[in-house]
Formats: sequence, C-alpha cells, structure tokens
Amino acid sequence: MEIFPFYLIIILILVAAGYYDYQRLEEEKNAWRGLAADQKLTFVPGQLFGSRGHVYGRFRGHDLTLETINKKHGKQSVTYTQISIASNWRQANTFDPNQYPLGKALTVAQVTGLLTSQPLVACQSCKLTMTDRGRRFSYEQRGLETNPTTLVRLFNLLSDMAENYQAVVTLSSDSVPALEQMADEERNPLHHLAEQLLEEIAEQSRVYLAGQALNLFCPICLTHCGSRQMVRSWWRSLTFYGCRTCGQSRTLQSGPLVATLDHRMIAEVEPGEVGLRVNWLQRRAMFDFSEVYLVNATDEDVERFAVQVGNDTDPLRKARTPYIRCFVAPACGLSTNTLRILKRMFGEVISG
Repeated sequence: MEIFPFYLIIILILVAAGYYDYQRLEEEKNAWRGLAADQKLTFVPGQLFGSRGHVYGRFRGHDLTLETINKKHGKQSVTYTQISIASNWRQANTFDPNQYPLGKALTVAQVTGLLTSQPLVACQSCKLTMTDRGRRFSYEQRGLETNPTTLVRLFNLLSDMAENYQAVVTLSSDSVPALEQMADEERNPLHHLAEQLLEEIAEQSRVYLAGQALNLFCPICLTHCGSRQMVRSWWRSLTFYGCRTCGQSRTLQSGPLVATLDHRMIAEVEPGEVGLRVNWLQRRAMFDFSEVYLVNATDEDVERFAVQVGNDTDPLRKARTPYIRCFVAPACGLSTNTLRILKRMFGEVISG
C-alpha cells in the first residue's frame, strides 16, 4: 500500500488553514453589507482565489473605498482595514481667512477644528495620510474594523479632510507652529497628515515667493520676505518663505517703501509716486525702506530717526543702509551737524 505523500498533507493543511482564515475574514466583513446598504454604497463579496470583499461608492460627493490589505510583519501576515476618499471636486471656497488675524499663530485646537468636526481618538496602529496634493485621503488601521458607527465616523473624517485641508494651507505660516507640534506628537491621530501639510505649505511658499521674496513686503510689519529653515530630522529640513519679522505669507504687497519724515502728512502710510510713503514720525519703528525723504522735519526728528537706524539689528537692513539715498527738502532747514550725521549714515544725501 502506497503511503500518502507527505508534501500533499502539508499542502492540504495550508489550503485548509488559508480557507479557514478566508472564511473567518469574510464572515466578519459581512457586517459591511449592512453598512453599504445604509449608506447607499456597493458591497462586493470576496472570492476564495480572487479579490476580497470590499465596499465602494459615493459618499458626500467623493469616491470612497473600504477594503482590507495584508502586510508582512516579519514572518506574520497582518490584516489592515483601509479607507480611501478620492475627491473629484473642490468644495466651493466658503472659508474666509480674514476671520483669523494676520500674523497670529493658530493653536492646535484651531487647526484641528479647521480640518474636521469629528471626534479624534489616539491610536498607535492608525495612520491618516493624503496623496496627490490633497486629491486623496487614506486611513489605515491594524485589524478588521466592522463597527458601522466607527466606519461612518471615519468616512466623515476623511471627507472633512478632503474639503477643509485647503483652509489650513491658505492660512499658511500662521498654521505652521500648530502643525509642527501636531507632527511631533506621535500619538496625535493627525500626526502624519500634519507632517504632509507642513511640506505642502513649504512647497507653496517656495513656488510663489522664493523668486520674488525681496520685492514683496508684509503690510503689517512693512518688512520684505525672507526664508527660514525648520529642521525635521538630522537629514531633512523644510524651507518656508514669509515676512522676516512675523513670518506670515498669506497677505503680501509689492513695491518699494519710502521712509518719509513729514509733519504735514497725517496718515502713517499713503501711496506715493512710486511705492508707499511711510511716515516715520507716525510709525516710530523700523521697517524696510529703499529711500528716505525728509520733507518737513526738525533737527531733533532727524537725529532720533538716525539713532534708530544706527541701532537697527536687522542684518539685511544694516547691510543696505550705506547704499540708500536720502533727499532733504529746503523746508527742513537742517543744521550742518545733522546733515553730517546723514552723510555718514547713508550712501548719498541730496539737498534741494
């Protein structure tokens, strides 16, 4: 009598074990059938030697997929629940950034509230990410999730992200401090997404501002743009462009700034023939300027202005000061000593 081949026994055991795992997984996933019916989605049952069961359809106007994937952890194969939302449209932009003060950093709670209204639960085995510049958002969780309430909450969470993430990007550098804190907290459910949003904001600031940073200025600080580095690891850093003083980059203006000393000028800032005239007598603070006009000012006014310029610690302004032209109107009637101070400070002093 021929002995049944040992290798066939092994094959039968493996097939039986695989069939058992498949059946168990499919029985558990049958809970998705009722979920699909409730949410008007499509449930596709799995096949033994084909695709596994999954759910797909439209949810809040987005393409949704709910499925399981297997990942190798050493020699063990682990099942993960994966949900993906692909946005086929951008929601009408009803977000008004003006409700957030320019140049004021948002808190973690504010950024989280902008992204979603869904409750967030810390989960070390969960991962929330975006791809294709916000066109697709994915959620991954170790194990099989069958609770319909939890799954619908996750559907809404991903839909919120697809519709709201652009608001955080629009607030630009004002969102960065909170996003950095969120990205550094590994137990924060938005940990991975926050890191990606930092990259998105840095990339947008580079594309739109890097080539013209010195031509753009912040209307609050009257300071031109510059770059700053954020170190994310020993091998990686992000570069952000924005106001050198406050860092904001969502509202910028272009054109030269002219420092003006004029007692007859009531407004602090007003349009000039070229760029903006900024009355230092009203502002009494340093800003980036390319020329100086002394129109109606006393020796005392000019000397105080000169002291502030001389004590300026901004390296960029300090380097440019010796090349700036200063125009002095006859109405000022400045003393010889005051004119001598100006000539030592600026590149050229033109009287008359």
